[in-house]
Amino acid sequence: MPKKKFEKSRKGKPTPKPPLTSSKPQSKESGFKNSGRSNLEGEVRKRKYVIYDDEDDDDTEQATGIIRKMFRYDPKKFGDDADDRNMEATFSDIQMEETRSAKIARKEDAQEHKRIVEQEKRKTKKRKMN
Repeated sequence: MPKKKFEKSRKGKPTPKPPLTSSKPQSKESGFKNSGRSNLEGEVRKRKYVIYDDEDDDDTEQATGIIRKMFRYDPKKFGDDADDRNMEATFSDIQMEETRSAKIARKEDAQEHKRIVEQEKRKTKKRKMN
């Protein structure tokens, strides 16, 4: 005989608890226990949509203001970055940049070659000493 679960009432007398029931429809046809899919055909699951209040906007603005004060950020300093009229490069601008980057690359390659030669010299000296 199964034991009954009891719940104490305010007066101290035990009262039996009602059995727990699921809000999901139970079907005996399903061979799977606790499957996430419903056996009922044509059932459409509806999504819950969260509706935000206007109060959240006030909280966001207030938080943004506090952060700006902490980091001393003033958006007025930076102006409008939407002006991109000077963002176009001419062919001569591109050629100048290419020659500049080629010059820097040659200089870096020479430094790397010099470093490699020095390492090889050190290795040969170590071999001769041993």
